[in-house]
Amino acid sequence: MPKINPKRMLSALLSLLLLASAVSCTADDGQARTGDSAGTTDTQTITETAAETEPVTDTETEAPAVTEGVSVTEDIHAGDGSVTPIPIRRTDDWVDWDADYNNPKVKFTEIVEGLIARDVYVGKDGWLFYTDSIDNYLGTDLYADTMLRRIAKQMQGRADWCEENGITFYFMIAPNKNTIYPEKMMSSMKEGEQKRIDQVYDYLRENTTVKCIDVRDALIAEKNANPTVDLYYPLDTHWNNHGGFIAYQTIMDTIKQDFPNAIKHEKDEYQIDYFDAHFKDCAYYLGYYDTLENSGPVYTKLDGKIGQVAWHDWSGEFGQFVHAYVDPENGYQESCFNMGYTNEYAADAPSLYIIRDSFFMAMSTFIRDSFSKVTSTWRTDFPTKDILKEKPDIVIYECIEAMMDSTFGQKTLN
Repeated sequence: MPKINPKRMLSALLSLLLLASAVSCTADDGQARTGDSAGTTDTQTITETAAETEPVTDTETEAPAVTEGVSVTEDIHAGDGSVTPIPIRRTDDWVDWDADYNNPKVKFTEIVEGLIARDVYVGKDGWLFYTDSIDNYLGTDLYADTMLRRIAKQMQGRADWCEENGITFYFMIAPNKNTIYPEKMMSSMKEGEQKRIDQVYDYLRENTTVKCIDVRDALIAEKNANPTVDLYYPLDTHWNNHGGFIAYQTIMDTIKQDFPNAIKHEKDEYQIDYFDAHFKDCAYYLGYYDTLENSGPVYTKLDGKIGQVAWHDWSGEFGQFVHAYVDPENGYQESCFNMGYTNEYAADAPSLYIIRDSFFMAMSTFIRDSFSKVTSTWRTDFPTKDILKEKPDIVIYECIEAMMDSTFGQKTLN
């Protein structure tokens, strides 16, 4: 496989997307069309016309330079007046261009607006989405009343169990990227007037006592107020630290109504740096993981008063969200499914048990600093024995909009 120059390829991709013309996105039956994710080159580009661009050849590419463990640092002043060097960029010392995630699954010239391939959909401005979010976006997969009643029974059962054990229960859904950024979808893909996420929140509010945390309005308001600041990664399905911070503050606004001693942190308490993110799952599935850059923010608490890792079950390299690089032992790894924090600086705050998924990673740096103790577990069931063991004041059950079926397919209690 030829070596690829990341910046040249990214520039070419953006040029291609700007040249792509009028698009059409639905099949004859009105359903979104999908590509064959099993093949290595089977693709479907939903375009009426597309820009003709010559493919990138071996002679047009060059091998990326191998960087020997570079770490650029910047001195900042901590809350106590001392100076702390904090890395603002880390560069891997090698890239495995022979890895499958760097082996293109589609031709580079095919990555234009409207392409659906390998479970990835190409939207406007080079933004990539998972195809499993399309039906959610179109509103073509609405729940039947019987399913909504089942969901309500399940969540009410969990809230009741928590109340019986002196715990306050909250439920939240992390919205899909296209729910917050519909403008990045093709114009001919019309957002549904009602979607599953609307159904679930509305039904729970009207038929249960479950405390719901809906972060959509806050994310959209932030996007509109600061349109040049991305809240989600363009090449990944997840929100970044900016989006995670907005979600975190919405969570804390709700929790503080019941627990005034919970600590809500503000943005000016953090240093914000940017570097090429590990979060590029859509680029990964297309086989252009290291080819394309996807810059993301990392928040570091300036005063160094942060929660400490009490236990964890991870192994391997640190990932994007290594909190406060000054103390990497208390960072967060993408491969970590379960971990706990204790925070001496929030000893009077309530304790939290959060059942979560990958979207928690962008919130964890804030959540850990707002409670006296945090237990984080990546799962979809409701582990009553484990919850009782940790004795939290609060339980949050968080799930992704596109994966609600996995959540609601579980038993009420385990």
